[in-house]
Amino acid sequence: METKEPKAVLRSGSLQAAATTCYVATHPRLAGVSGKYFADCNEASPSSSASSPHEAARLWRASESVTAPRPDRTRFGLEPAFPSDSPDEEM
Repeated sequence: METKEPKAVLRSGSLQAAATTCYVATHPRLAGVSGKYFADCNEASPSSSASSPHEAARLWRASESVTAPRPDRTRFGLEPAFPSDSPDEEM
């Protein structure tokens, strides 16, 4: 399986970018296929960044910082989604 480089993704137009989603959602050959990554209408491997727990934690924190404020988790007895608040620590 090939890995898609980010620059290549940015060069494709919106119609081409939507083509893979439409293909995977409607092609009878892919009925029942779930949990796979596709690029250019072919099954592909996601980049190492997309598979990284460290990068997932960084994205989660960045998303939280630009959306609604986080509730006081200790008040509700909840654990944080990711144990580390430092983006430099590995999980």
